[in-house]
Amino acid sequence: MPWLFYQATADKVINNTERIKFEVSFDPNDKVNVNDLQFYIAKYDIFGNFHGIKELTSELNLCSKTYEDGIDYRSFGKTIINKCEINLSEYQTKNHTMYFYEMFMLDPKQNELIDIPIMIDNIPNLKATGTVGNMNNSTNPIDWILVRRFFLIDNLSGIQGTNSFINGDVNTSAIRFPRLIKLVVLLQESDGSKIMVPYLEIFYKTRSDAFTQQNPQTLVMFLSEYKMSIKSFKNAALAILITLLILILVVVCVKMYIWYRLNPPSLSPVN
Repeated sequence: MPWLFYQATADKVINNTERIKFEVSFDPNDKVNVNDLQFYIAKYDIFGNFHGIKELTSELNLCSKTYEDGIDYRSFGKTIINKCEINLSEYQTKNHTMYFYEMFMLDPKQNELIDIPIMIDNIPNLKATGTVGNMNNSTNPIDWILVRRFFLIDNLSGIQGTNSFINGDVNTSAIRFPRLIKLVVLLQESDGSKIMVPYLEIFYKTRSDAFTQQNPQTLVMFLSEYKMSIKSFKNAALAILITLLILILVVVCVKMYIWYRLNPPSLSPVN
C-alpha cells in the first residue's frame, strides 16, 4: 500500500541498522556479498493509477548518455558526479507526460524490496528553524521531512485553465525540474560491511515559460555518494583531539619534571 510521507523522524528512518540484512563488497567479482545494488522504481500517473514497477537503470540521470551511466552509481563505493545542460523546452509540450515515482532497493538476503525515502531540499519545513526560509535542508536529519513519491519533470501544474492539463491542448506556463538528484548510501558505524537505508535527495527549480524561451538550456546534476555518517566522523575527530591533548599534557609534564630534576631548588641562587 503506497503512502506519501514517513511518520517516524528522518534520523530513525535512515539510521536504521536492522532494516537491511545483506553485506556489501567493493569487489565486483565477490560471489558472497553484494557489489551491484539493485534499485526498482514504481510509476504512477497524475490520477494515482499504477503503471508498473521495473528495475531502475538511468531514469534518474537526465544527463545519461551511455549504458554504463545506469550501472556506475549502483556499484558499491563508486561515487560519481554527472552534470550537463538539458533543453527544458523539450519537456514543456503535451508530448511529455508527468509521472510520480516511488523508489525501492532489493535486499537479496530477505528477497524483499526496501522503500527508499526521498528528501526534498526546498520544501517548507517549520521544524528546520536554522535554515534560510525554513526549508527542508537542515543539517540535522531529525528535522527532515521524508516523503515517498517524487517526480522528474512537472509540466502540468503550470498549465492554466480548468481541466486544461487533461485535454492536453495548452502548453505549461512554467516547468519544475530537479536541479540536483543525489543518491546517498551510508555505511553502518559498527560494521562497515553493512549499509543503512539509502535515501534520495532532490533539489527542484522552477522556470517560467518566458525565461525558458530565452534560455532553454539549464544545468542539472546527478550524484551518488557512499560515506560514513557525520556522527561517526565527529566521534572519531573528538577521540583524536582528546588523544592529542593528553599526549601534549604528558609531554609538558615530562619536560617540567626533567627541568625540575636538572634545576632543583637547592641550586637556586639565594639573594
